[in-house]
Amino acid sequence: RVFPRMLWRNAVSFCYDDCNFKTQKAKESTARIVTWKEIGLTNAYTMEASFCAPDFGKRDGEQFTVQHFEEMGHFFCDTI
Repeated sequence: RVFPRMLWRNAVSFCYDDCNFKTQKAKESTARIVTWKEIGLTNAYTMEASFCAPDFGKRDGEQFTVQHFEEMGHFFCDTI
C-alpha cells in the first residue's frame, strides 16, 4: 500500500481514500488476482480511469481531458 499512498501525495487527481485493497469474488479472474494466486506476485495494482470528473481536491467537478490522463501517467512514472 506504499505506492498508492506515494502516488496520492504526488498526483492531484488520485485519491488514496478511494483505493480498495480487498479481493472481490467478481474480480478473481482478473490478471492481477490470477498472478497473485498462481505466481505469488505481490503489489500488483489496477488503476481505473473515468471520463467524468473528480469529486475531491482542487479539480473537484472539472471534466477530465486527455491532458489530465497524460499528466497522471507522468505522476505515475515519477512516483516509481
